[in-house]
Amino acid sequence: MMDLERRLDRLREAGLQVFDGPGLRFVETLLLRAATLTPEEARRIHARADERLQTLEESFRAANQAAVALLTEVLTLGADPEGRFENAISMGDFSLVKNEAPRLLTRLRSGLDVAARARVQRLIDQADTKGAEFAPELRDAARRLLDAPGPIGASAREVGDALGRAMYRDAAEHARTTVVVARAHDRLSRDHGPYNAEAIAAQVLSRFETLSPAYLRVMVGWLEDLSILRHLPEPKRRR
Repeated sequence: MMDLERRLDRLREAGLQVFDGPGLRFVETLLLRAATLTPEEARRIHARADERLQTLEESFRAANQAAVALLTEVLTLGADPEGRFENAISMGDFSLVKNEAPRLLTRLRSGLDVAARARVQRLIDQADTKGAEFAPELRDAARRLLDAPGPIGASAREVGDALGRAMYRDAAEHARTTVVVARAHDRLSRDHGPYNAEAIAAQVLSRFETLSPAYLRVMVGWLEDLSILRHLPEPKRRR
């Protein structure tokens, strides 16, 4: 008897009144009725109350878990209007979360999908300005993603981030080559002759920068790789 009452009190505090008021009142009525019966009759009523309470507990636990799962999705997307769903769960009003959270999630995902598509398209447009030779495989993958039906989800983030990193590397390499060309000219003395090696190198770099910036970036990278060899220790000479 005491065990039934403790379980009933715990569920009542957790929100069973809101979740299933009629079910709660039914168990309460059974316990009140058992108090007026003989011990044998009371045992049968308590058994029935225990069976009904067990069913209520299982239903309450399952509904709570489902509501918490929906709330987790809503919070992951950064939305729970004024903690409304969280408050509903604490009160046992799982039906509110069950009915309204899926609609909110659909709207949120739709908005995120629109934003994701806009970001991918913006990156494609930016990449197109760099010429046909820039990251063709990444741009093709991004276009295929936009043409695909349905939400693009995490794929948009992955493809968009890859395209963004490629453009960042391209911009960094462009800035590096610009600095290399500028320093080559800064190192020249005012009275250098026409056959000065540094002057010829600076002129070649400037010409490459005008004719093919992409080739200049590759060449500068190759020269930097070669320059690393100058810092390697001298090999030991054979006796």
